Amino acid sequence: MEITLENGFLTGESLSSLGGDLFRFIVSIQRPRLRDESWRNAMSRAGAELATRAASVRQAFADRHKALADVAHEAAESLAQCARELSEGESAARLAQIRRGLSRTYEALLFHIRALEPEPASALRHLKPTNYYRNVFHVATGLLAVVLYQFVLTKTQALAILLGLFSLFTSLEISRRFSDRWNDFLVDRVFSMIVRPRERFRPNAATYYLAALCLMTAICPKTALELGILVLAFGDPAASLAGRRFGRKKIWREKSFVGTGTFFGVSLLTCLVFLALAAPATSLSVMIVASLTTAAAGAATELASQRINDNFTIPVVCAGIASFWF
Repeated sequence: MEITLENGFLTGESLSSLGGDLFRFIVSIQRPRLRDESWRNAMSRAGAELATRAASVRQAFADRHKALADVAHEAAESLAQCARELSEGESAARLAQIRRGLSRTYEALLFHIRALEPEPASALRHLKPTNYYRNVFHVATGLLAVVLYQFVLTKTQALAILLGLFSLFTSLEISRRFSDRWNDFLVDRVFSMIVRPRERFRPNAATYYLAALCLMTAICPKTALELGILVLAFGDPAASLAGRRFGRKKIWREKSFVGTGTFFGVSLLTCLVFLALAAPATSLSVMIVASLTTAAAGAATELASQRINDNFTIPVVCAGIASFWF
């Protein structure tokens, strides 16, 4: 459908409709069934149709919104390339490479759609592709933080290091807003293995996480802070993996019963094991109640975190709840 702009308003298909269909297409090819010829043909046709629609957006906005037109052009080329790859069905690696580029383009398109169509675009979601490197990094950094704080660093030393890291990441966040080349270098080279597509245009999770750690290190008891860190480190990746694979029934938006249940179960087990090892003098009843309330708070926070990054909210809420017991 041709997209035109009359008197400042979009006619024909809305940009949000294109964004929603593009989101569903990218999600559908995350686990390609290349041996299924009927699936490949259907997805190839869908990709070609989306390419045509993206090209129409480029044409409609070429003289009015150059940045949007450029992103739409990039989307059209990637979609056409994806459609050809699906029709041939020979290389899963090549399709994955195209999908990663298409994911980046979708997030750029979403940025412009929300500026032009804020109300209908509110229903559009960010992509969260499976990233095992990010999951491992999540767990490793959490464990490292707890081990260092438990056995090596004093509270003052830990806070000094965290404030230094937070200042560094905040500086990177600010500087990359003034240079597309610097932003691309950080996202595509330095943090390419763990970054999410949306973090090209938004503050990255590590900055939120460091802000939370600085705040809670200053005000929370050591054990409470460590519980908050561990809940995020283990519960969040477990929920993400389980929810994507088995979470068909949703509680709220993309949050599923399976994902939330997994978050609670893994967090509860993590808290119990940690308290048994790190705080053996704690009574069994306090261990159980503290673990239950901290895990439940983490699961509820992960479910409800929409506007504020859960890498900030989960450790803050969990450490705050655990502080009542320690």
